[in-house]
Amino acid sequence: MWAQEWGAINDIAAFGPAVSAVDLDAALKAKGYDEIKMVKTGEAFFSSLGFAPLPE
Repeated sequence: MWAQEWGAINDIAAFGPAVSAVDLDAALKAKGYDEIKMVKTGEAFFSSLGFAPLPE
């Protein structure tokens, strides 16, 4: 499914009123993530699937 636009299924895909929004920035900072760590984590995931690592 292409995830560019979710408006058409928002009524079935959105969280209910009891669920508060997640502050992703704060969650990533609390785990020690910065831009470099995010890229390296993604690279490790795709490498584990057999893809070549990113160029330096």
